[in-house]
Amino acid sequence: GTSLIDFYSKGGDVGSVRRVFDDLLVKSTATWTAIIASCVNVGKSEISLQLLRNMLETDVVPDNYVVSNIFGACSSLKYIKGGKEIHCYVLRRGAKMNVTVSNVLIDFYMKCGEVKTAR
Repeated sequence: GTSLIDFYSKGGDVGSVRRVFDDLLVKSTATWTAIIASCVNVGKSEISLQLLRNMLETDVVPDNYVVSNIFGACSSLKYIKGGKEIHCYVLRRGAKMNVTVSNVLIDFYMKCGEVKTAR
């Protein structure tokens, strides 16, 4: 499933990506990551945020890849409130942020005009 999502997303075929994802009986962190990243990469940031909500409702825990992509979606939408909520979510669950997530987080705050927070 994840390979098919990746294949169709590279061609920009979001419809096929969504059909493959919806047809999966079991959705792992990897498949959620693949579809969220796919939506962010083709400029469908609003959809990626809805997918994150759906993911959290299924009790699948977002990993650093999902978080990085969601910060990218929030950046493109200048959605400071949503980005801050994700930042707090990461801190609350006690996850260690790797360099990639830290860089994406700084980028998010900078793009949203929150220079002091980014610093």
